[in-house]
Amino acid sequence: MSDGSANLPESGEQPPQQPAAQQFPQFPQQGAAPYQQPYAPAGQPHPQQHQPQGGAGYGYPPQDGYGYPAGQFQQPVAPINPINPSGPDWQALAEGNENARRRRKRMQLVIGGVLAVLVVGGIVTATVLVSKGDKDPVADPTPSVTASPSPSETLPATAVDVLSNTKYDTAPINSAAFFPQDQITLNGRTYVKTVTSNTKLGHCEEAVTPDIGQILVTNKCLHIHRATYTSGNLGVTVAIADLPDKAAADRSREAGAGSVLSLTATKQPFCQNVTCVTNQAVYGRYLYLTVAGPLGNTPVASGDTAAPQAARDIAEYAQAVLLARGQQALAELQGGAAASPGSSASPGPSAAASPSAH
Repeated sequence: MSDGSANLPESGEQPPQQPAAQQFPQFPQQGAAPYQQPYAPAGQPHPQQHQPQGGAGYGYPPQDGYGYPAGQFQQPVAPINPINPSGPDWQALAEGNENARRRRKRMQLVIGGVLAVLVVGGIVTATVLVSKGDKDPVADPTPSVTASPSPSETLPATAVDVLSNTKYDTAPINSAAFFPQDQITLNGRTYVKTVTSNTKLGHCEEAVTPDIGQILVTNKCLHIHRATYTSGNLGVTVAIADLPDKAAADRSREAGAGSVLSLTATKQPFCQNVTCVTNQAVYGRYLYLTVAGPLGNTPVASGDTAAPQAARDIAEYAQAVLLARGQQALAELQGGAAASPGSSASPGPSAAASPSAH
Protein backbone atom coordinates (compact mmCIF):
# COMPACT_ATOMS: atom_id res chain seq x y z
CA MET A 1 0.00 0.00 0.00
CA SER A 2 1.41 3.43 -0.91
CA ASP A 3 2.00 5.95 1.91
CA GLY A 4 1.38 8.87 -0.48
CA SER A 5 5.06 9.89 -0.72
CA ALA A 6 5.11 9.22 -4.50
CA ASN A 7 2.17 11.57 -5.11
CA LEU A 8 3.54 14.97 -4.03
CA PRO A 9 1.41 17.99 -4.96
CA GLU A 10 2.72 20.81 -7.09
CA SER A 11 4.79 23.71 -5.62
CA GLY A 12 3.27 25.38 -2.60
CA GLU A 13 1.81 22.19 -1.16
CA GLN A 14 3.71 19.67 0.89
CA PRO A 15 2.39 16.94 3.18
CA PRO A 16 3.53 16.80 6.77
CA GLN A 17 6.90 15.16 7.15
CA GLN A 18 7.00 11.82 8.99
CA PRO A 19 9.97 9.57 9.79
CA ALA A 20 10.59 6.96 7.09
CA ALA A 21 10.51 4.12 9.56
CA GLN A 22 6.88 4.76 10.50
CA GLN A 23 4.37 2.95 8.31
CA PHE A 24 1.18 3.90 10.21
CA PRO A 25 0.04 7.06 12.07
CA GLN A 26 1.28 7.21 15.69
CA PHE A 27 -0.45 8.76 18.71
CA PRO A 28 1.58 11.44 20.57
CA GLN A 29 2.84 11.11 24.12
CA GLN A 30 1.17 13.00 26.93
CA GLY A 31 2.05 16.67 26.83
CA ALA A 32 3.46 16.65 23.30
CA ALA A 33 3.18 19.87 21.30
CA PRO A 34 0.35 19.89 18.79
CA TYR A 35 1.16 19.35 15.13
CA GLN A 36 1.88 22.58 13.24
CA GLN A 37 0.52 23.04 9.75
CA PRO A 38 3.15 24.20 7.18
CA TYR A 39 3.10 27.82 6.19
CA ALA A 40 2.12 28.63 2.65
CA PRO A 41 4.52 30.73 0.55
CA ALA A 42 3.95 34.42 0.52
CA GLY A 43 1.06 35.47 -1.66
CA GLN A 44 -0.63 32.09 -1.71
CA PRO A 45 -3.51 30.92 0.44
CA HIS A 46 -2.86 28.37 3.08
CA PRO A 47 -3.45 24.90 1.62
CA GLN A 48 -6.57 23.27 2.86
CA GLN A 49 -6.07 20.31 5.14
CA HIS A 50 -8.53 17.76 6.44
CA GLN A 51 -9.05 18.20 10.16
CA PRO A 52 -8.82 15.18 12.41
CA GLN A 53 -12.18 13.87 13.52
CA GLY A 54 -13.01 14.27 17.18
CA GLY A 55 -9.49 15.42 18.04
CA ALA A 56 -8.24 11.87 18.00
CA GLY A 57 -4.49 11.60 17.35
CA TYR A 58 -2.17 13.14 14.79
CA GLY A 59 -0.46 11.90 11.59
CA TYR A 60 -1.52 12.00 7.97
CA PRO A 61 -5.00 13.31 7.47
CA PRO A 62 -7.35 11.19 5.36
CA GLN A 63 -6.65 11.57 1.64
CA ASP A 64 -9.24 11.90 -1.08
CA GLY A 65 -7.29 9.78 -3.57
CA TYR A 66 -3.98 9.43 -5.41
CA GLY A 67 -2.21 11.52 -8.03
CA TYR A 68 -2.13 15.23 -8.63
CA PRO A 69 -5.01 17.48 -7.58
CA ALA A 70 -7.46 18.53 -10.26
CA GLY A 71 -6.18 21.24 -12.50
CA GLN A 72 -2.51 20.31 -12.19
CA PHE A 73 -0.34 19.27 -15.15
CA GLN A 74 0.18 15.57 -15.81
CA GLN A 75 2.74 13.65 -17.83
CA PRO A 76 1.69 13.29 -21.50
CA VAL A 77 0.52 9.83 -22.50
CA ALA A 78 2.68 8.14 -25.16
CA PRO A 79 0.84 7.02 -28.31
CA ILE A 80 -0.10 3.35 -28.41
CA ASN A 81 1.75 2.71 -31.67
CA PRO A 82 4.52 5.30 -31.97
CA ILE A 83 6.43 5.46 -35.22
CA ASN A 84 9.74 3.68 -34.84
CA PRO A 85 12.37 5.82 -36.55
CA SER A 86 14.77 2.88 -36.50
CA GLY A 87 12.34 0.54 -38.30
CA PRO A 88 12.84 -0.81 -41.84
CA ASP A 89 12.93 1.61 -44.74
CA TRP A 90 10.11 0.07 -46.78
CA GLN A 91 10.79 2.29 -49.77
CA ALA A 92 14.44 1.23 -49.86
CA LEU A 93 13.46 -2.43 -49.53
CA ALA A 94 10.96 -2.10 -52.37
CA GLU A 95 13.56 -0.43 -54.59
CA GLY A 96 16.07 -3.19 -53.80
CA ASN A 97 13.56 -5.90 -54.71
CA GLU A 98 12.68 -4.11 -57.93
CA ASN A 99 16.36 -3.78 -58.89
CA ALA A 100 16.91 -7.50 -58.23
CA ARG A 101 13.87 -8.37 -60.35
CA ARG A 102 15.13 -6.21 -63.21
CA ARG A 103 18.57 -7.80 -62.98
CA ARG A 104 17.08 -11.31 -63.23
CA LYS A 105 14.94 -10.19 -66.17
CA ARG A 106 17.95 -8.73 -67.99
CA MET A 107 19.93 -11.90 -67.32
CA GLN A 108 17.20 -14.09 -68.81
CA LEU A 109 16.94 -11.85 -71.87
CA VAL A 110 20.69 -11.97 -72.39
CA ILE A 111 20.74 -15.75 -71.95
CA GLY A 112 18.00 -16.09 -74.55
CA GLY A 113 19.87 -13.90 -77.00
CA VAL A 114 23.13 -15.73 -76.43
CA LEU A 115 21.45 -19.07 -77.05
CA ALA A 116 20.15 -17.76 -80.36
CA VAL A 117 23.65 -16.63 -81.35
CA LEU A 118 25.15 -19.99 -80.40
CA VAL A 119 22.54 -21.96 -82.33
CA VAL A 120 22.79 -19.81 -85.46
CA GLY A 121 26.58 -19.88 -85.34
CA GLY A 122 26.66 -23.64 -84.94
CA ILE A 123 28.74 -23.43 -81.77
CA VAL A 124 28.67 -26.79 -80.05
CA THR A 125 30.78 -28.69 -77.58
CA ALA A 126 32.59 -31.92 -78.23
CA THR A 127 30.85 -35.07 -77.08
CA VAL A 128 32.16 -38.58 -76.57
CA LEU A 129 30.81 -41.85 -75.29
CA VAL A 130 32.44 -43.23 -72.17
CA SER A 131 32.04 -46.60 -70.54
CA LYS A 132 32.76 -47.52 -66.93
CA GLY A 133 36.00 -49.42 -66.59
CA ASP A 134 37.64 -48.01 -69.73
CA LYS A 135 40.00 -45.10 -69.89
CA ASP A 136 37.78 -42.10 -70.45
CA PRO A 137 38.16 -40.99 -74.09
CA VAL A 138 38.30 -37.28 -74.76
CA ALA A 139 37.87 -35.03 -77.72
CA ASP A 140 40.89 -33.52 -79.41
CA PRO A 141 42.01 -30.43 -77.54
CA THR A 142 40.28 -27.34 -78.84
CA PRO A 143 41.54 -23.82 -78.32
CA SER A 144 39.68 -21.77 -75.76
CA VAL A 145 39.50 -18.02 -75.68
CA THR A 146 42.40 -16.41 -73.86
CA ALA A 147 42.04 -13.02 -72.24
CA SER A 148 44.27 -10.41 -73.84
CA PRO A 149 46.96 -9.07 -71.52
CA SER A 150 46.01 -5.70 -70.10
CA PRO A 151 48.63 -3.20 -68.95
CA SER A 152 48.40 -1.83 -65.42
CA GLU A 153 44.91 -2.72 -64.29
CA THR A 154 42.93 -1.71 -67.33
CA LEU A 155 39.32 -2.84 -67.27
CA PRO A 156 38.43 -6.13 -68.94
CA ALA A 157 37.53 -5.79 -72.61
CA THR A 158 35.30 -8.86 -73.05
CA ALA A 159 32.98 -11.06 -71.05
CA VAL A 160 35.52 -13.87 -70.92
CA ASP A 161 38.09 -11.41 -69.53
CA VAL A 162 35.68 -10.58 -66.72
CA LEU A 163 35.09 -14.24 -65.91
CA SER A 164 38.82 -14.95 -65.88
CA ASN A 165 39.42 -12.81 -62.80
CA THR A 166 37.62 -13.08 -59.45
CA LYS A 167 38.27 -9.38 -58.91
CA TYR A 168 35.68 -8.57 -61.58
CA ASP A 169 33.54 -11.70 -61.45
CA THR A 170 31.62 -10.82 -58.30
CA ALA A 171 28.08 -12.05 -59.06
CA PRO A 172 26.58 -14.72 -56.77
CA ILE A 173 28.17 -18.18 -56.93
CA ASN A 174 25.45 -20.81 -56.52
CA SER A 175 23.19 -23.12 -58.49
CA ALA A 176 20.42 -20.51 -58.66
CA ALA A 177 22.78 -18.11 -60.42
CA PHE A 178 24.12 -20.70 -62.87
CA PHE A 179 20.83 -22.48 -63.59
CA PRO A 180 18.18 -19.75 -63.30
CA GLN A 181 15.53 -21.25 -65.56
CA ASP A 182 13.32 -24.20 -64.66
CA GLN A 183 12.60 -24.99 -68.30
CA ILE A 184 14.54 -24.26 -71.47
CA THR A 185 13.82 -24.89 -75.14
CA LEU A 186 16.52 -25.31 -77.78
CA ASN A 187 15.65 -25.96 -81.42
CA GLY A 188 12.25 -27.27 -80.42
CA ARG A 189 13.62 -29.56 -77.69
CA THR A 190 12.36 -28.78 -74.18
CA TYR A 191 14.32 -29.61 -71.03
CA VAL A 192 12.95 -29.42 -67.49
CA LYS A 193 15.19 -28.85 -64.47
CA THR A 194 14.58 -31.51 -61.81
CA VAL A 195 17.30 -31.08 -59.17
CA THR A 196 20.34 -28.94 -58.29
CA SER A 197 23.28 -29.35 -55.93
CA ASN A 198 26.36 -27.45 -54.72
CA THR A 199 29.51 -28.89 -53.19
CA LYS A 200 31.04 -27.34 -50.12
CA LEU A 201 34.09 -25.13 -50.50
CA GLY A 202 37.10 -27.21 -51.54
CA HIS A 203 35.17 -30.46 -52.06
CA CYS A 204 34.83 -30.53 -55.84
CA GLU A 205 35.93 -34.17 -55.99
CA GLU A 206 32.58 -35.23 -54.53
CA ALA A 207 30.70 -34.35 -57.73
CA VAL A 208 32.97 -35.95 -60.35
CA THR A 209 34.75 -39.20 -61.10
CA PRO A 210 37.96 -39.79 -59.12
CA ASP A 211 40.35 -39.13 -62.01
CA ILE A 212 39.22 -35.58 -62.71
CA GLY A 213 38.45 -35.11 -59.03
CA GLN A 214 42.14 -35.31 -58.19
CA ILE A 215 42.96 -32.89 -61.01
CA LEU A 216 40.45 -30.37 -59.68
CA VAL A 217 41.85 -30.69 -56.17
CA THR A 218 45.36 -30.05 -57.51
CA ASN A 219 44.11 -26.94 -59.31
CA LYS A 220 42.37 -25.69 -56.17
CA CYS A 221 38.79 -25.98 -57.41
CA LEU A 222 36.44 -23.98 -55.20
CA HIS A 223 32.96 -25.40 -55.85
CA ILE A 224 31.01 -27.50 -58.31
CA HIS A 225 27.40 -26.58 -59.04
CA ARG A 226 25.23 -29.24 -60.70
CA ALA A 227 21.77 -29.40 -62.23
CA THR A 228 19.89 -32.18 -63.98
CA TYR A 229 17.53 -31.60 -66.90
CA THR A 230 15.25 -34.20 -68.45
CA SER A 231 13.66 -34.40 -71.87
CA GLY A 232 11.48 -37.38 -72.67
CA ASN A 233 13.46 -40.47 -71.72
CA LEU A 234 16.79 -38.65 -71.47
CA GLY A 235 18.58 -37.17 -68.50
CA VAL A 236 21.45 -34.66 -68.60
CA THR A 237 23.52 -33.49 -65.65
CA VAL A 238 25.57 -30.34 -66.14
CA ALA A 239 28.28 -29.16 -63.75
CA ILE A 240 30.00 -25.79 -63.53
CA ALA A 241 33.25 -25.82 -61.58
CA ASP A 242 34.63 -22.47 -60.46
CA LEU A 243 38.40 -22.32 -60.18
CA PRO A 244 40.69 -19.53 -58.97
CA ASP A 245 41.61 -18.32 -62.46
CA LYS A 246 41.52 -19.21 -66.13
CA ALA A 247 44.91 -20.91 -66.04
CA ALA A 248 43.63 -23.40 -63.44
CA ALA A 249 40.52 -24.06 -65.54
CA ASP A 250 42.61 -24.64 -68.66
CA ARG A 251 44.91 -27.06 -66.84
CA SER A 252 41.91 -29.03 -65.60
CA ARG A 253 40.45 -29.21 -69.10
CA GLU A 254 43.71 -30.16 -70.77
CA ALA A 255 44.08 -33.15 -68.46
CA GLY A 256 41.11 -34.55 -70.38
CA ALA A 257 40.04 -37.13 -67.82
CA GLY A 258 36.82 -38.11 -66.14
CA SER A 259 33.30 -36.72 -66.10
CA VAL A 260 30.68 -35.27 -63.81
CA LEU A 261 28.59 -37.70 -61.77
CA SER A 262 24.93 -37.80 -62.73
CA LEU A 263 22.55 -36.19 -60.27
CA THR A 264 19.04 -37.56 -59.88
CA ALA A 265 16.09 -36.86 -57.61
CA THR A 266 13.82 -39.60 -58.95
CA LYS A 267 13.69 -43.38 -58.94
CA GLN A 268 15.03 -43.33 -62.49
CA PRO A 269 18.81 -43.00 -62.24
CA PHE A 270 20.93 -42.63 -65.34
CA CYS A 271 24.56 -42.86 -66.35
CA GLN A 272 25.63 -44.89 -63.33
CA ASN A 273 28.25 -47.47 -64.33
CA VAL A 274 26.98 -47.54 -67.92
CA THR A 275 28.10 -46.03 -71.22
CA CYS A 276 27.00 -42.38 -71.50
CA VAL A 277 27.85 -39.22 -73.44
CA THR A 278 30.11 -36.66 -71.75
CA ASN A 279 31.84 -33.42 -72.61
CA GLN A 280 34.04 -30.71 -71.10
CA ALA A 281 34.72 -27.09 -72.00
CA VAL A 282 36.17 -23.94 -70.43
CA TYR A 283 34.83 -20.40 -70.28
CA GLY A 284 36.92 -17.95 -68.30
CA ARG A 285 37.79 -19.51 -64.96
CA TYR A 286 34.91 -21.99 -65.24
CA LEU A 287 35.09 -25.59 -66.36
CA TYR A 288 31.70 -26.98 -67.35
CA LEU A 289 30.94 -30.65 -67.89
CA THR A 290 27.90 -32.69 -68.95
CA VAL A 291 26.87 -36.34 -68.88
CA ALA A 292 23.78 -37.58 -70.75
CA GLY A 293 22.00 -40.89 -71.20
CA PRO A 294 18.66 -42.69 -71.03
CA LEU A 295 16.65 -42.64 -67.80
CA GLY A 296 16.45 -46.03 -66.15
CA ASN A 297 20.23 -46.39 -66.29
CA THR A 298 20.43 -48.09 -69.66
CA PRO A 299 23.56 -47.49 -71.76
CA VAL A 300 23.69 -45.20 -74.76
CA ALA A 301 23.55 -47.42 -77.82
CA SER A 302 26.08 -47.15 -80.62
CA GLY A 303 24.74 -44.82 -83.28
CA ASP A 304 22.37 -43.07 -80.88
CA THR A 305 21.96 -39.39 -81.77
CA ALA A 306 19.48 -38.21 -79.13
CA ALA A 307 21.81 -38.45 -76.12
CA PRO A 308 24.72 -36.62 -77.82
CA GLN A 309 22.30 -33.90 -78.94
CA ALA A 310 20.95 -33.51 -75.41
CA ALA A 311 24.50 -33.22 -74.06
CA ARG A 312 25.30 -30.52 -76.62
CA ASP A 313 22.10 -28.61 -75.89
CA ILE A 314 22.70 -28.40 -72.15
CA ALA A 315 26.39 -27.60 -72.65
CA GLU A 316 25.37 -24.71 -74.92
CA TYR A 317 22.96 -23.54 -72.27
CA ALA A 318 25.75 -23.56 -69.65
CA GLN A 319 27.96 -21.56 -71.99
CA ALA A 320 25.14 -19.09 -72.62
CA VAL A 321 24.63 -18.58 -68.89
CA LEU A 322 28.34 -17.94 -68.36
CA LEU A 323 28.52 -15.57 -71.31
CA ALA A 324 25.50 -13.64 -70.02
CA ARG A 325 27.12 -13.48 -66.59
CA GLY A 326 30.28 -12.02 -68.10
CA GLN A 327 28.38 -9.52 -70.25
CA GLN A 328 26.33 -8.32 -67.30
CA ALA A 329 29.43 -7.77 -65.18
CA LEU A 330 31.21 -6.06 -68.08
CA ALA A 331 28.29 -3.69 -68.59
CA GLU A 332 28.29 -2.80 -64.90
CA LEU A 333 32.03 -2.14 -64.96
CA GLN A 334 31.62 0.12 -67.96
CA GLY A 335 28.63 1.83 -66.41
CA GLY A 336 26.25 1.05 -69.26
CA ALA A 337 23.43 -1.25 -70.17
CA ALA A 338 23.94 -4.93 -70.75
CA ALA A 339 25.79 -5.66 -73.95
CA SER A 340 23.86 -7.06 -76.86
CA PRO A 341 24.03 -10.86 -77.07
CA GLY A 342 26.44 -10.93 -79.98
CA SER A 343 28.59 -7.94 -79.12
CA SER A 344 31.15 -9.78 -77.02
CA ALA A 345 30.31 -13.37 -77.69
CA SER A 346 33.48 -15.31 -77.99
CA PRO A 347 33.78 -18.44 -80.07
CA GLY A 348 33.07 -21.50 -77.98
CA PRO A 349 34.61 -24.91 -78.42
CA SER A 350 33.70 -26.44 -81.74
CA ALA A 351 32.66 -30.01 -82.40
CA ALA A 352 35.75 -32.14 -82.52
CA ALA A 353 34.57 -35.68 -81.98
CA SER A 354 31.69 -37.83 -83.11
CA PRO A 355 30.01 -40.15 -80.63
CA SER A 356 31.61 -43.57 -80.73
CA ALA A 357 31.48 -46.49 -78.35
CA HIS A 358 34.62 -47.55 -76.50
